[in-house]
Amino acid sequence: MVIGFAVLLSFSRGARASVLIATVLISSVGLRGIGWRSVVGVALISIAGMAAATWFLSQQDSLEKRSEDLSAQRISADDRFEHWAAGSAAAIHYLPLGSGVGTYGFAHLPFKNRDTDSWYRNAHNQYLEVLTESGLLGVAIVLLGILLLARRCWTVFTQSSDPGQMAIGAAGCFVLASIVCQSSVDFVITYPANLLTCGLIFGAVLGCPATAESRKDSSRLAVGGAPYPTTGANGFIWLLLAVAPLQLSQYLLRKEVESDNILSATEIPMETVTPTLDQCNKNQDKLRRLTDAMPDNVAAWQRYAWWQLAELRLKAAKQEAPNQLDKAWQHQTTLHWFSMFANMPSKQHSQSLAALFPSPTDQRLMRDVNHSLQRAVQCNPLSPQSHLALAMLAPISNNAWQHWGTNLAQLAHSNPEHIYAAGLLHYLTDDSEAAIRLWNRYLTVSSQRADTILALAHRRWPPETIVNQLFPDNIALLLAMAGRAQRDPSMREPQSLWTARCIDILQSDESLSDAERAAGRAQLAEQQSDWQQAITYWREAVQGDTSNPTFRVRLSAAHLKLGNEIAAYDQAIVAGSLGARQHQVDSLFHTIERLRRNREPR
Repeated sequence: MVIGFAVLLSFSRGARASVLIATVLISSVGLRGIGWRSVVGVALISIAGMAAATWFLSQQDSLEKRSEDLSAQRISADDRFEHWAAGSAAAIHYLPLGSGVGTYGFAHLPFKNRDTDSWYRNAHNQYLEVLTESGLLGVAIVLLGILLLARRCWTVFTQSSDPGQMAIGAAGCFVLASIVCQSSVDFVITYPANLLTCGLIFGAVLGCPATAESRKDSSRLAVGGAPYPTTGANGFIWLLLAVAPLQLSQYLLRKEVESDNILSATEIPMETVTPTLDQCNKNQDKLRRLTDAMPDNVAAWQRYAWWQLAELRLKAAKQEAPNQLDKAWQHQTTLHWFSMFANMPSKQHSQSLAALFPSPTDQRLMRDVNHSLQRAVQCNPLSPQSHLALAMLAPISNNAWQHWGTNLAQLAHSNPEHIYAAGLLHYLTDDSEAAIRLWNRYLTVSSQRADTILALAHRRWPPETIVNQLFPDNIALLLAMAGRAQRDPSMREPQSLWTARCIDILQSDESLSDAERAAGRAQLAEQQSDWQQAITYWREAVQGDTSNPTFRVRLSAAHLKLGNEIAAYDQAIVAGSLGARQHQVDSLFHTIERLRRNREPR
């Protein structure tokens, strides 16, 4: 029961499936030893108790929303599960040996078909991750380990006469079943708490006798028979076996610790902070020693290139404005250099490069920067950051940057900032088609730079192109832009264009629910100051989704616009009970109270 309540309160989809399967496995042997009536009775009591707890807790909004996530539609739309297809393609591509342990976060990037707003280092499917990284050999080892542990746990559970050993075996079966099931939708075994718990329980199982007296053996002894031999695996032996590989790994561990210390000491400062030349030289010395000791450390090469580049930027800033170094540092960026050299005729390149880096030492340092980044790409050809840096620096060396830009666009599925940067490079080189395509990808998963993109788009493209091609089919973003077009006279696009696009999406997007469509139409009506029509649509939205507090808040606010404080008060009360933000509810009550005071006779 305790385990059942813990699983219920965890709101974990995989844990609920795991506890069901584990309970069935453990109960199957309990039917033999305890009696089916007892097991069925305990099971019925447990189910009734969990059903009562579920009913009680279902009144809470968090559990209701989490239960909705169990639908197949919600699961398939989750970004964590979307990259299973990319992981499967990567696993097939890297067969039979795999991409290497710890490389899944990069290995699946070239195979992604949809952008996400986060980078996933793990596959949220432990078996898929093992297959991708370790190939067939890794899968064979994992399956063999599971089978051996399952056999040992089941043997200890079913063939032990000692209650303590039976309990250990039952715990082993439960933990193994839970981990095996949960690993299909997560990477739970890598969590320290789970790893420690599994290690303790499986260690206890392995410490139990390999064969023990079963109930049949006890009856055999009662009639004078000889006992079966029992052989035990001392816990200390298993401990020593576990410690031995750890001791052998200390050499590598010390190198990793030293690497982490150097990378921490050479942390890249914020862009608003201007480093000193002495700081650049000291950090380069540290990173040079690190790359000599660990020539395959990608982070070290990338960090080394950054500090080399920082020295070049600092010298260029001093050359530009020695008395305003901080301002010049902000100006002398790789993006500025890219925009300056990318569209420059070849005849002027040498002259401009000599003006920017007049010293042969500086020109040699620029070549060293490219070398460091090339080494980073050799160590990990799937790192988007390295491709972005090389794309920006390519025009300075009078090389084509498009190859690196194409690689960046392909590898940037998990980082919206990289997608934005790729679009910006194409924008600066007047490749409008590619810039629109990449920025459309960016705005699909993130809207943080929507204002920046819009400002840049105003300089190049007509309003129709911006509204219909640059911005994606994101109804929330389009509604926000339509509202902004009404308030901001500086926007070139007329509100009618945004409104028409919103209406088209509301009519054609099959993924929207009826409540969401009504809410969208209500917002358009509000932008036209048609508050009666807005109330009608907000009522439809509330009827379609009665548990949405935001719809209630917006309906209450619309009633206030028409001076109906009674209806507004009712909706505000319901919104507060549904968990609306307190400041929104307080603002509604404050407005209602003010309207009531104004209507009172003086």
